[in-house]
Order: sequence, then C-alpha cells, then structure tokens
Amino acid sequence: MKEDPSSLFSQPEFKESLARYENMLLTGIHAYFEPEELTLLAEYYAEQDDPDSSDQVIEYAMKLYPENLDIQIYKCHSLLSLRELEAAKELLRALPDQNDYEVQLLYAELSIADDDLYPAEQRIATLYEQNPYIGTMLDIAQLYVDYQLYNYAYPWIQQAFAQEPDNLEAIELMAIFHYYSTKNFEEASRLFNKVLDESPYNLMAWQNLARCYLRMNELEKAADAIDFAITVDEIHPINIELKGEYYLAADYTEEAASCFNYFAELSHDKANAYYLAMNLFFEAYDFAYALRYSDYFLDKQDLLGTQFNYADIYHLYAFCCIRLEKEQECAGIVDKCLASYPDDYRFYMLKGELELTMDNNGDKAMEYFMHAIRLNPGNDQLLPNAALIFLDKQHYSESQHLFLSLNEKYPKIALNFSYFVAFNYYKMDAPEKMYPYLVRGSIYSPKVLSELKDFFVQDGDTHFYDTAKEINRMVKSGELDPTPYLPTNQKK
Repeated sequence: MKEDPSSLFSQPEFKESLARYENMLLTGIHAYFEPEELTLLAEYYAEQDDPDSSDQVIEYAMKLYPENLDIQIYKCHSLLSLRELEAAKELLRALPDQNDYEVQLLYAELSIADDDLYPAEQRIATLYEQNPYIGTMLDIAQLYVDYQLYNYAYPWIQQAFAQEPDNLEAIELMAIFHYYSTKNFEEASRLFNKVLDESPYNLMAWQNLARCYLRMNELEKAADAIDFAITVDEIHPINIELKGEYYLAADYTEEAASCFNYFAELSHDKANAYYLAMNLFFEAYDFAYALRYSDYFLDKQDLLGTQFNYADIYHLYAFCCIRLEKEQECAGIVDKCLASYPDDYRFYMLKGELELTMDNNGDKAMEYFMHAIRLNPGNDQLLPNAALIFLDKQHYSESQHLFLSLNEKYPKIALNFSYFVAFNYYKMDAPEKMYPYLVRGSIYSPKVLSELKDFFVQDGDTHFYDTAKEINRMVKSGELDPTPYLPTNQKK
C-alpha cells in the first residue's frame, strides 16, 4: 500500500523540514531541501486546504530543480486541480520523457479533466497493457475516484481487490466506492475499519469512517472516529468540520457553530467554509444559524463574484426569514428576486406563502403557487407543499383542492398525505368523506399520526386524533378490513 501522507506528516523528519521551510519564509535566509522534501511540503499544504502555499513550494522547487521530473509532474497535477488545462497541457508536452509512466497517466488525467473520456480510456488501456500490475490498477482507480467517476473506477478496484484481497489500498478504494457510489455506509465502514486495523494513522480513513457513522446516525461511533482523526492531526480543517457535523447531528447547536467558525478560520477558502456551514444548518432546520451564515455571502457578493449561485443563497435566506417570522425582510428579498430570477419557481412559492402570512389572501396565494407549478411541471413536491401551506394557514378548501389535484396527477404520492386530506374534511365538517382517508392513512403513512399529534390536536380538540388512532388500532388488530377503503389499484 502506498504510504498515507498524513502518517508521513507526523514523522520527526517531516516536522523538521516544515520548520526549516517556514523559518526560511520568515527570515528570508535560504535553506537546502531535497526535491522529495519539497514535493512532500507541497502535499502537506494541499492537505491543509492551503493551495496557495502548496503552489508557492512547487514554484520554489521548480527554481531549484527545473529538470526534476517529479516536481514537474506535481506542478501538472496542481494545474489540473485548478482547472488550468492549457497551462497543464503546455507543461506536460514540454516534459523530457514523454513515455514515462507518470507522464502517460497525466495525459489520461488531462483528458478526464477536459471531460473527454474516450481518449483517457484508450490511453489507460495502453498503459495497463504495458504495466500489467496491481499498482497500475490502483493508480487508474484512484485517478477515476479523484474525479468522482466511481463507475469507471469500480472495475479496476474490483480487479485489484480480487487479485489481492488484503491489499489495503484496494480495500480503502472499495470503501470509498461504497460510501460515495452505492451509499452502502455499513459496508464502507466495515472496510474503513479493516484499513485502520493495519494503518491506524491513516487520517483520510478516520475521516471517511466518521462520515459513515454520521450518515448512519451512529453518533457515539462517529465521535470516537473524529477524536482519533484529531489525534492524528488536531488542526486539520476537515476534522474540525466533521466535529461540527457531529455536534449538529447531536443537537449541540452552539458547539457546532463554534466548530464551523473555527473551521472557517483554519480554512484558506472562508467562503466555502461558510457555504458548507450555511447548508448544513439549513438541512438541520436550524434557520437562525443558516440565516447568520448566509449573511456572509450577501455582504460580500461584489468580492465573491460568480463563485456561487446567488439564486440558491437568496432562496435559502428568504426561506429562513419566513420560518423565523421575519416576513417583511423575506418580502423584500422575494420581490427583488422575482425581478432578477423571473423563471425561478421557488420565489413564487415563497410569494404565495407571504400572501397568506401577511395578508391572508388565499386567491393571490393560489395564483402564485400555480404559477410556480407551471414553471416546474415535473416537480411532484410542489402540489403537496402548497397544500400543506394552505392547511397550516387554515385555508382548508384551498388545501383540499390541491390535495385532490395531487391525487389525480400523482396518486401514489397522494397516499402519503391521506391523514391531511382527512383532517381537511374534518375541519370542513364532512366526516363521511373523512373516514376512508383515515383508513388509508393507517395503511400508507401510520407514523404521520404520532409524529404530528400536536398539529392534529388543535385548541384542545382531540376528536380527530382519537378517531384516527382508534381506526389505526382496529386495522392493526384485524377488526377492520381496510380493503374497501383503498384505491382500486392499491388494494392491500
């Protein structure tokens, strides 16, 4: 297995090289470095999310060793990672040994980076014919993984894995494939643990193992994996980010925010750090913190340019505002975005909700909702979302109209909203129409009743909830045959 760079970074020899290099930068007094020391220093800064410092090392190395192939190859990799394809191509074509294995692999990477996979595959096939070794398989697999082409990587990983089942590099690549491609987090975690049994200082394996446990909501195991990663490198930005994700999953909001703030301090791309934090808090329904982080982008839009999709950020900002009852602020953003993004259905959905929240105007709200649906006709979530907004604002007839439209257009999806249809009929004083949907709810979405008890019990009125709960019990016990109440093509 190739030695994990993170284990090399903890070695005394590397720490001494790092100290000499940083002292040289501080004092301006030149020090001697071997080519391998400089490439490792460049890799260290890249691992620390500091591409500028990494590039600075390589530029210094190229001045000292302009003919060194390893340094030139590293420079090519750096240019490709920055999407500077023409500069990478120029440097690559100027390399003295065009038949070198690493050079040929770089040509394949150049084609992949240029989204031209056919010549990349042809070159890779030739490279493997000339070098039919497991190391070649793993290099090819890693190249595809680096560009998130997991389906292209898999045959090479599988071939290497079959040839050497105990090869740690093959095991780690297979774990990465399962994590990112199949989303089989249980299998990925098993494989990452297998790698760590033999290579306990593999920082990336600890980080990926932590991600697996976070996705499986095994928070205690995630915390342990993150702590081990921090033991390997206590200030690695990804470790701090993962710690923040753990705190967020564990509902320690303030601790999570502190981690993300520290992550932003450590990161050399603060905008991406804040963008990650903004989206993670938003996905966790913590709208106050999501709003706080989104402020960063709106304040610095002139500086950040087109790096981010501002329609997404404005929508997130406005959505958080309306959830935090900042309707006036939300309305200002939405009106601005309707002018700037006239074909973005999301702002019409928000405008419709604002019409209900601020003016209780059901007709105008319906007009905006329907326009949003026309703009995005394939989105099967817009009808139920609009119906639930009407229901939340006690506009029962409009809500029911949309739920019944959902039943006509997406009958299978509509079954998941049976309890809401029943509740609308209850509020509309139509109990005879309510009953079949209570039965359907007990079959197709039984958890909704218990999870949303506080919604279905309003102003102390427990009649709907008690009736639904009793029907649920009767269906489960066999006292009530639900079949006559189910849609014709959905009989149990």
